Amino acid sequence: MTNTPIRPLWTVHDVAKYLRLHPNTIYILVKDMGLPMTKVGKSMRFDPEAVQEFFRRNSGMQDAEINDPAEQEKHDRAEADDAMEKLQANPPASLLAAPEPLPPQAQPSIVIL
Repeated sequence: MTNTPIRPLWTVHDVAKYLRLHPNTIYILVKDMGLPMTKVGKSMRFDPEAVQEFFRRNSGMQDAEINDPAEQEKHDRAEADDAMEKLQANPPASLLAAPEPLPPQAQPSIVIL
């Protein structure tokens, strides 16, 4: 058995902070665009390299090799912006659907005394 170090995984909020997106957008990217994640109990966890590869693959920049961390971050932000533009240009049906009305028992009632 080898002692391979375990890489830290990101939470939804970590990915949202990294991509400068709302956490709800991350859930949409998972559901509608296939952003890779792993379930740990009821929580989603993300491999940082898989998140970056997802945006490289979806932005058509698979062959980019950047060694400078500042340039890598600039590149990664540009990829995230490109992915958001694609999402905004072709929003998933789940964003366009009207919310379902509340069932009668869940609707608030007004009591006048």
